[in-house]
Amino acid sequence: VQVMVSHMRQLLVAHSGYEVKMEMDTFLCAFQNPVDALHWAVQLQAELPTLPWPKGVTEDGEGLLVNVGLQTGTPTSRFDGVSGRMDYFGNVMNSTARMMAKATHGVTVVPCPTLEAVQAAPGPAWKHLAPTVAVVPLGAWE
Repeated sequence: VQVMVSHMRQLLVAHSGYEVKMEMDTFLCAFQNPVDALHWAVQLQAELPTLPWPKGVTEDGEGLLVNVGLQTGTPTSRFDGVSGRMDYFGNVMNSTARMMAKATHGVTVVPCPTLEAVQAAPGPAWKHLAPTVAVVPLGAWE
Protein backbone atom coordinates (compact mmCIF):
# COMPACT_ATOMS: atom_id res chain seq x y z
CA VAL A 1 0.00 0.00 0.00
CA GLN A 2 2.94 2.34 0.65
CA VAL A 3 3.81 2.10 -3.06
CA MET A 4 0.35 3.43 -3.92
CA VAL A 5 0.29 6.19 -1.28
CA SER A 6 3.74 7.41 -2.29
CA HIS A 7 2.75 7.57 -5.97
CA MET A 8 -0.56 9.30 -5.20
CA ARG A 9 1.33 11.97 -3.25
CA GLN A 10 3.85 12.48 -6.08
CA LEU A 11 1.01 12.98 -8.54
CA LEU A 12 -0.73 15.40 -6.16
CA VAL A 13 2.32 17.66 -6.30
CA ALA A 14 2.48 17.36 -10.10
CA HIS A 15 -1.20 18.32 -10.44
CA SER A 16 -1.37 21.07 -7.79
CA GLY A 17 -3.40 18.92 -5.42
CA TYR A 18 -3.62 19.05 -1.65
CA GLU A 19 -3.79 16.00 0.61
CA VAL A 20 -6.54 16.73 3.11
CA LYS A 21 -6.31 13.44 4.98
CA MET A 22 -5.97 9.71 4.72
CA GLU A 23 -8.34 7.55 6.75
CA MET A 24 -8.04 3.79 6.53
CA ASP A 25 -8.30 3.13 2.77
CA THR A 26 -9.67 6.56 1.81
CA PHE A 27 -7.41 9.30 0.48
CA LEU A 28 -9.13 12.74 0.50
CA CYS A 29 -7.63 15.37 -1.79
CA ALA A 30 -8.55 18.89 -2.89
CA PHE A 31 -7.68 20.74 -6.10
CA GLN A 32 -8.02 24.35 -7.21
CA ASN A 33 -9.89 23.31 -10.34
CA PRO A 34 -11.55 20.24 -11.87
CA VAL A 35 -9.04 20.06 -14.74
CA ASP A 36 -6.18 19.35 -12.32
CA ALA A 37 -8.33 16.86 -10.42
CA LEU A 38 -9.31 14.90 -13.52
CA HIS A 39 -5.74 14.92 -14.86
CA TRP A 40 -4.58 13.54 -11.50
CA ALA A 41 -7.24 10.81 -11.50
CA VAL A 42 -6.59 9.75 -15.11
CA GLN A 43 -2.82 9.59 -14.59
CA LEU A 44 -3.25 7.75 -11.28
CA GLN A 45 -5.56 5.12 -12.79
CA ALA A 46 -3.22 4.63 -15.76
CA GLU A 47 -0.03 4.33 -13.70
CA LEU A 48 -1.09 2.30 -10.66
CA PRO A 49 -1.01 -1.06 -12.48
CA THR A 50 2.50 -0.32 -13.75
CA LEU A 51 4.10 0.41 -10.36
CA PRO A 52 6.70 -1.95 -8.88
CA TRP A 53 4.36 -3.87 -6.58
CA PRO A 54 5.83 -6.35 -4.11
CA LYS A 55 5.12 -9.98 -4.91
CA GLY A 56 1.86 -11.23 -3.47
CA VAL A 57 0.12 -7.84 -3.31
CA THR A 58 -2.52 -9.05 -5.75
CA GLU A 59 -3.37 -12.46 -7.15
CA ASP A 60 -3.05 -11.38 -10.77
CA GLY A 61 0.19 -9.43 -10.32
CA GLU A 62 -1.41 -6.30 -11.80
CA GLY A 63 -1.05 -4.15 -8.67
CA LEU A 64 -3.76 -2.37 -6.78
CA LEU A 65 -6.55 -0.38 -8.41
CA VAL A 66 -8.56 2.39 -6.77
CA ASN A 67 -11.98 3.92 -7.13
CA VAL A 68 -12.08 7.71 -7.44
CA GLY A 69 -14.98 10.13 -7.04
CA LEU A 70 -14.62 13.74 -8.18
CA GLN A 71 -16.93 16.63 -7.33
CA THR A 72 -16.95 20.36 -7.97
CA GLY A 73 -18.03 22.81 -5.29
CA THR A 74 -17.05 24.75 -2.22
CA PRO A 75 -16.99 22.67 0.95
CA THR A 76 -17.10 23.92 4.51
CA SER A 77 -13.55 23.99 5.83
CA ARG A 78 -11.77 24.41 9.12
CA PHE A 79 -8.27 24.00 10.47
CA ASP A 80 -7.59 20.67 12.18
CA GLY A 81 -5.22 21.36 15.06
CA VAL A 82 -4.26 17.68 15.35
CA SER A 83 -3.19 17.16 11.75
CA GLY A 84 -2.09 20.74 11.18
CA ARG A 85 -4.07 20.78 7.91
CA MET A 86 -7.37 22.08 6.63
CA ASP A 87 -10.27 19.64 6.80
CA TYR A 88 -13.36 19.72 4.61
CA PHE A 89 -17.02 18.92 5.37
CA GLY A 90 -20.52 19.35 4.00
CA ASN A 91 -22.67 18.39 1.03
CA VAL A 92 -19.82 18.51 -1.51
CA MET A 93 -17.82 16.02 0.53
CA ASN A 94 -20.82 13.76 1.16
CA SER A 95 -21.66 13.73 -2.55
CA THR A 96 -18.05 12.91 -3.44
CA ALA A 97 -18.02 10.00 -0.99
CA ARG A 98 -21.22 8.60 -2.53
CA MET A 99 -19.74 8.82 -6.03
CA MET A 100 -16.55 7.12 -4.92
CA ALA A 101 -18.62 4.32 -3.40
CA LYS A 102 -20.38 3.84 -6.77
CA ALA A 103 -17.09 3.41 -8.62
CA THR A 104 -15.47 0.04 -9.05
CA HIS A 105 -11.72 -0.39 -8.72
CA GLY A 106 -9.93 1.32 -11.55
CA VAL A 107 -12.87 3.65 -12.28
CA THR A 108 -13.26 7.40 -11.74
CA VAL A 109 -16.81 8.72 -11.34
CA VAL A 110 -17.31 12.34 -12.39
CA PRO A 111 -20.70 14.12 -12.23
CA CYS A 112 -21.89 16.00 -15.32
CA PRO A 113 -21.27 19.52 -13.93
CA THR A 114 -17.64 18.63 -13.16
CA LEU A 115 -17.10 17.04 -16.58
CA GLU A 116 -18.71 20.06 -18.25
CA ALA A 117 -16.37 22.38 -16.31
CA VAL A 118 -13.37 20.41 -17.60
CA GLN A 119 -14.71 20.44 -21.16
CA ALA A 120 -15.31 24.22 -20.98
CA ALA A 121 -11.92 25.06 -19.43
CA PRO A 122 -9.67 27.31 -21.50
CA GLY A 123 -6.75 25.68 -23.22
CA PRO A 124 -6.27 22.13 -24.46
CA ALA A 125 -7.26 20.36 -21.21
CA TRP A 126 -10.21 18.33 -22.54
CA LYS A 127 -8.70 17.80 -25.98
CA HIS A 128 -5.67 16.26 -24.24
CA LEU A 129 -7.77 14.08 -21.91
CA ALA A 130 -10.58 13.00 -24.22
CA PRO A 131 -8.71 10.15 -25.96
CA THR A 132 -7.93 8.54 -22.58
CA VAL A 133 -11.38 8.91 -20.99
CA ALA A 134 -14.50 6.86 -21.66
CA VAL A 135 -17.62 8.84 -20.76
CA VAL A 136 -20.40 6.47 -19.72
CA PRO A 137 -23.72 7.88 -18.47
CA LEU A 138 -24.74 6.29 -15.17
CA GLY A 139 -28.19 7.84 -14.98
CA ALA A 140 -29.70 9.84 -12.15
CA TRP A 141 -28.75 9.12 -8.57
CA GLU A 142 -29.01 10.80 -5.21
